[in-house]
Amino acid sequence: MKNLITLFLVMCSVLAFAQGSTKNDIIFTKDGQLIQAKVVKVTATTISFNYPGETVINEVEKSALEKIVFASGRTQTFGKSASTPTKKGETVFVPAEKPGPIPKEEIFLNERIEDMSIAVVPASFNKNGNYSKELSSELSSYITGYLAKKSAEHQLKIQDMTKTIRSLVDNGIGYQELKSASISQLRNALGTEFLLKIEVEENQTKTTAKAGGFFDDAKETVSGNTKTTVHLKVYGMENDNEIHMASMTYEQMKPTNNWQALSGYMIDQFIALKSL
Repeated sequence: MKNLITLFLVMCSVLAFAQGSTKNDIIFTKDGQLIQAKVVKVTATTISFNYPGETVINEVEKSALEKIVFASGRTQTFGKSASTPTKKGETVFVPAEKPGPIPKEEIFLNERIEDMSIAVVPASFNKNGNYSKELSSELSSYITGYLAKKSAEHQLKIQDMTKTIRSLVDNGIGYQELKSASISQLRNALGTEFLLKIEVEENQTKTTAKAGGFFDDAKETVSGNTKTTVHLKVYGMENDNEIHMASMTYEQMKPTNNWQALSGYMIDQFIALKSL
């Protein structure tokens, strides 16, 4: 009797805990484990999830699971075979139920999206307050090439910029639409796990001064600085919010493509921080 009371209290605690944890999904395994997690991917044979507060992807076979209670309140039960005894020594096997259509919240998860793949969204380069198509194209190519150099070391799969642009156009996202397109729309069009957006602002300031002299027509000298600011945002699969955001500004006397050094440094920092 004492053991029954103890078991009842434990079950109540588990249920209360599961109901109170509205931010996590609860995974029930066939061997009796209850795992608090965030399910991020569902395939035909496996479930991928993160533990709370972690970014590491864990994977478990569906065959090892009994059910998942999602944070939304929906329960996903996995099919299993049952046996029905008839005559002595005889067993009739009942086939598992055929699974119904997969609910929308389980399909993340588009299986065509490749792990560790990243696409550079066509970049924006503004020089002295004006958009530069030529510099924007150069910036996009530079960032894609810089990531490609890192791909072997960090197992990244970089989408070619030509393919990125073609995919956007095929999905009706041109230059004008690119400004208002949501991250979900971009992800569906490009089909990569990560999206990288980068913008550069470069402004040149000029100061004019007259050289010393007696006459009013003394020669003028012109000097100035170049101020470069780089904004970097990276988006992952879980939602439409950035998983990494950084901005850096550098100013010096002569323009020497500061944006290249700044962009490369910021990408290195992102890779290091996210352990890609």
